Amino acid sequence: MFGRSLRIETALCVALLALGALPAAAEGSRLPRKPAEKATAEEAARKLRTMYFAQDFEGGRTEEKRLAARFPGSTEVLAWSLMHQSRLWLGGDAVPRAEKLITEHPGDPWGWFALTGALQRNADRSREALRTSQKALSLAKTHPDFLWLRASVLASEGPLSTALAFLDSVQSKVPNPAELLVVRAVAYRRAASQGEKTDPILERQALEAFSEARRIDPTNVNAHARAGESLLFANRAEEAYPLLRKAVRLSPLSAPLYALKWRAIRGRSDRKPEQKRAEIESDIRFLLKERGDNPEVVQGIANEYGELGLKEQQRKMEDRVLRLEPDGLQAEWVLVNRWRRQEERTEAGGKKNPKEVAVYRRMLRDFIRRPSHRADALLGEAYGNLFLSLSDDATASADEILALMNGMVKHEKTNQQIFRVRGPVVLADRKAHLNEAERIVLDGIQENRREARNREHTWHYDSRKSQKQWAKMMEGQLLDALGWVRFNQGRREEAEQDLQRSLKLSPGRMETLFHLGRLFESAGDLPKAEGFYVRGMAVQTPGPNPSEKAIKDLYVRRYGSAEGFESYLEKFRIEDRAKRKERILADRVAKPEIIPPFSLRALAGTKVGSMDLRGKIAVINFWGLWCGWCLGEMPEIQLLHEKYRNDPGVAVLTLDNDPNPDLVREWMKKNKFDFKVLLDDGYVRRVGVRGFPTTWFVDQSGRLVFEHTGWSQKLVEEFGWRIEALRSPESPPHGKPSG
Repeated sequence: MFGRSLRIETALCVALLALGALPAAAEGSRLPRKPAEKATAEEAARKLRTMYFAQDFEGGRTEEKRLAARFPGSTEVLAWSLMHQSRLWLGGDAVPRAEKLITEHPGDPWGWFALTGALQRNADRSREALRTSQKALSLAKTHPDFLWLRASVLASEGPLSTALAFLDSVQSKVPNPAELLVVRAVAYRRAASQGEKTDPILERQALEAFSEARRIDPTNVNAHARAGESLLFANRAEEAYPLLRKAVRLSPLSAPLYALKWRAIRGRSDRKPEQKRAEIESDIRFLLKERGDNPEVVQGIANEYGELGLKEQQRKMEDRVLRLEPDGLQAEWVLVNRWRRQEERTEAGGKKNPKEVAVYRRMLRDFIRRPSHRADALLGEAYGNLFLSLSDDATASADEILALMNGMVKHEKTNQQIFRVRGPVVLADRKAHLNEAERIVLDGIQENRREARNREHTWHYDSRKSQKQWAKMMEGQLLDALGWVRFNQGRREEAEQDLQRSLKLSPGRMETLFHLGRLFESAGDLPKAEGFYVRGMAVQTPGPNPSEKAIKDLYVRRYGSAEGFESYLEKFRIEDRAKRKERILADRVAKPEIIPPFSLRALAGTKVGSMDLRGKIAVINFWGLWCGWCLGEMPEIQLLHEKYRNDPGVAVLTLDNDPNPDLVREWMKKNKFDFKVLLDDGYVRRVGVRGFPTTWFVDQSGRLVFEHTGWSQKLVEEFGWRIEALRSPESPPHGKPSG
């Protein structure tokens, strides 16, 4: 019984039968194996495969340590072991192990199978899985597992048409077609979300394929789990819940399935908070009894206690993780989650708390000093967070700033704009390590240009066009950093060229305008400096705007005192206000169309439909508690709501897409806000809202006339201009409202 309880083993056997687990060497496959080991090694590989398809990756990791040692000659056992490892955020370790397996057994298909699975879960190298899956299949042409893996890679990395054609060609060649139907559904689901808006036809086809898989094999874990996940992330928690509950019953030891089920429970609006908590805590008790010595499972429980607001229980579970595996990945996650919570405490009440900041920095330094690290991305995050905390601190050592920048260059892969742009600017401001700063930004320019040419990384972006736009914006920011470094090196002519090129690529960028102002001020060209400061001052920013202080200092320099400064400034404010209003009102949707219809439950429990808004000007703000920029403008949304509260011709409402309405309700109560909140049911994805916050301005006929994405510093004023423009008889509606 492999040393496990009868209860667990029985559940696994049921899952094995339900999944239609395949013999490791199906008829027609050509896989090398040792005859003397055939039965036992095959049994071990089958067990790992079953656990993989049951999403019991934590259990699989535990089993693989024993099974791999027992069957060291079985490449199939090792391959399935690495498949589990790659699903536990350990893909960085799985890839080199798989590559070593290929080196040692170049003609063995299981090495290529393992490498494909590891690459597929590696964000930086996932496209390589297309090539390796083809190689694996060429070595095991008729083996069902290799057919499944090739289909899975095509579904996640290839064009939809290619994936569907391959699935059609092999659907009848596997013992359990439900497994390939799940892959088909995943392919539809991926394609549905690749455009600007979610494709409802493809989304429906995905759910139908999942449903057909459940019909063929009612006990297929993934047919339930992946369908539930699709519904869950469309904010359809009530529909997702029964599917995820069934998936958990089929695989009662899978921590990832419990995490999804718990999210569905929290997202249900038809259950009371105490009912939700009781069900989740019942699951937790079962998991602790069965898997309380597994660090991945315990860490998942700690996270759930955090979601429930049970801080003491969360800390106890985290302490258990640190005892179970102090040098493991889950221990790193505990430390990361703790410093993230500490970061929130540093700004309690909107002000920096020096004591809490000191604790936060110590936690980050301690993490960086750990003798070993399991996840490069988490180490990169630590370097980046400590840099951000110290970058505005005049007492911080320039040597430490440089060390943190080098750490980010080595380990941080996702925030180029921080370590390649802001880092060099910080050193330039301090006039320290300028040659190193120049090197870092020049390397960043080359890296950005390579990324712009890399068509394999378009998955990071909505389209090839958006990839090029991002690269252009980054080029502008990098040139600004380069120009500022060179200015502080005394290379004024080169600096001016870099900064002017930056401004062409990123027009209106606050930092570049300020740097140009400083450059011309240093050259004695005060009128030009003033012009750049004035333009920079007009840029809205939630933090300090350096041009505001610079223009006051310039005024004092020119006139000898600050007397009359406010009157001088008012002229620019009036001009800015007129320009902003003209720009905003000119930014109308070229061809206004009726917004897609909706009928959504409000936080208060009532239903609100798009047809209810006809005859009114509607302001619809899309937001979420997870969005810091959204929360920053919510006080202004409340003021806008109060301004138009008694106006029968205007409706101000918001559409929240958080998964847990209970948290939204608590947040609204805590902040004493009473604007109307609608709860997303997938509408956000269907209409293609991707940037947050986004606000729609809908006219009396239900047409979208203005759309604004991003944070607004002067929200009440600027939103009010749009509302009054829609009220104007000069803009009669074109076209008839649709019923």
